[in-house]
Amino acid sequence: MRIILLLSVTLFSITSQASLFDFLQSHPSANRLLSNASNIQFGNNQSVSIAHSSNEQECIDVVQAAIQKQKDSPNEIGLLYAATLTSKAYSSSLEGDYTQQFKGEGFFGKSLRRGLKNDTFIRVNSFSGENIPHEVSGCSKFTEITSVTKSKIKNKTCRVISHDLSGEKYKTLFCEGDSTVYTDFLDLETKLIKTYKEIK
Repeated sequence: MRIILLLSVTLFSITSQASLFDFLQSHPSANRLLSNASNIQFGNNQSVSIAHSSNEQECIDVVQAAIQKQKDSPNEIGLLYAATLTSKAYSSSLEGDYTQQFKGEGFFGKSLRRGLKNDTFIRVNSFSGENIPHEVSGCSKFTEITSVTKSKIKNKTCRVISHDLSGEKYKTLFCEGDSTVYTDFLDLETKLIKTYKEIK
């Protein structure tokens, strides 16, 4: 069992009169502790170890495996499932310029949200790390956002975030009215609606 569960139980008992979110908002050090705990895991013998951090080649291998996976088993619009959001993404939450790193609250799925505006309320419920290379431990530092657009793909209007991981290119798509996030490793055809600017 991951140590994060133990910490969560402890924090819940401390904050019987307030929600965990409110407690973390008012206690940044506890928020950082919980965030860092996500990198710690128990082994079978209950020993504690730091989660593996992938090197550059391992991150490239993740992209290569995802390319093959999309060729072999895409969904009905040709993409790969990346994540499920806590609620549907609407147009207003997908607008806005971007920075290279997502600076919003919460640590779960934070790397996935790179390319979204920092004050978006989009929250991640679950995700598949093998389909999101920059969410794999250690891989975010090798990944740069090259562009962010609003584009049409098939019947969906999406915020399309283009990534470059050490020369390997792929896209993350957050689509209006959809609680699923997609990734595209095959550069499927899209119709450009608008381009967002990078805030430096």
